[in-house]
Amino acid sequence: SRTKQAAPLLVNSEEKYVSVLTATAPSVIYTSRDGGNTDWNTWAVPTTGDRKPIPIGKTQFAEMWATVSPDGKYVAYQSNESGRAEIYVHEFPEARNKWQVSTAGGLEPYWRRDGRELYYRQGTRLIAVPVQAGETFSAGNPVTLFQTRFSTVIARGRYRPTPDGQRFLVLVSLARDAEQPAAVVLNWASAVRR
Repeated sequence: SRTKQAAPLLVNSEEKYVSVLTATAPSVIYTSRDGGNTDWNTWAVPTTGDRKPIPIGKTQFAEMWATVSPDGKYVAYQSNESGRAEIYVHEFPEARNKWQVSTAGGLEPYWRRDGRELYYRQGTRLIAVPVQAGETFSAGNPVTLFQTRFSTVIARGRYRPTPDGQRFLVLVSLARDAEQPAAVVLNWASAVRR
């Protein structure tokens, strides 16, 4: 039997960072600096067909860290179009409407597996927003889940929710003068009113 060899999905000179591989609309979502531009733009490149990149967020602003909803209908991402990083959602892959989800800044969005909640960072706080993402999209009020010392590593992945949104793995910064063990916060939801 023949074994398929790995082949590059996309080759160009742009600096790229992969955000996510979507299952519902087979695509790789990535962020890149286009043609020496200093701002970041977000793209989806289909893993089948012509593999031509589709712009998700391509404006004069910096759009980063896109993530597609579990049903494949919406994409959440951060953009600095308001003057600071905020979380936005629009249809995927074509943006017909756009909604701002965060209200006081936001970074690194993630969807809960059932698509009914969206998480993001706001400084040292982790925020949850209830959402309805069916034929139309709507977002509720942001709620602080907990506060921690997020790592200062400049990359996506400072936290990850479990599929049910009941636990989070958080990469934290440790004090330089003291070694501290990693901490896992359990049953944090009992302290939050919904």
